[in-house]
Amino acid sequence: MEYETLSLEERILRLEAAIPKAIGTQYLSSRQFLLSFVLAFVASTLAFKGMGEPNHPYQIALAILTVALAYHRRWFRFPSKTHQWAIAAVNCLTLAMINKLLIGSGVRQPFYWAQLPTVSSWNLQWAPVALASWEVDLTLIQTFLLLVTLIGALFRFQPFVSLTALLLIVVSVPAFAGFQWQWVFPALAASAVAFYIQSSQAKA
Repeated sequence: MEYETLSLEERILRLEAAIPKAIGTQYLSSRQFLLSFVLAFVASTLAFKGMGEPNHPYQIALAILTVALAYHRRWFRFPSKTHQWAIAAVNCLTLAMINKLLIGSGVRQPFYWAQLPTVSSWNLQWAPVALASWEVDLTLIQTFLLLVTLIGALFRFQPFVSLTALLLIVVSVPAFAGFQWQWVFPALAASAVAFYIQSSQAKA
């Protein structure tokens, strides 16, 4: 009777909590380790060519936090042998490179375009207003949004995660123009495949 009176959301939460216990810890096979290791290494190399090396300590710190969260939540399969834990280091390196998409935009002037017309010697000119010189540390905002997104993912608060992730992308748009996307797109594709191979959803 107690289960019948539970709301749909409470039933889903109970089922999600029971899944890891029913499945147990899953481990990487040798083939999965080799494929994911090579793909993650290729992804980090391509990301380096397209975006350069990490330029902020938060990129590395949050990459480590994300990988640790992935293993804690059993999103990633555990390495079956000691030497296979090298994949965790490569995962951190790959994510640190990719985090440049979301962290490290630096100090920007979002209203640099704000100008007013002025007349000088009968010529119409445009002069910046005081608002144009206003600076915003986008790296600080990006780090905060990414951190709260990870916290929301940890506690499975999906609406909150979706909102903060969207805000993070919007805030990061100004930095996208400086990347070489002919290298970034393959890096994202390779990293996505590498992470999927390690995921608990992939077939062994």
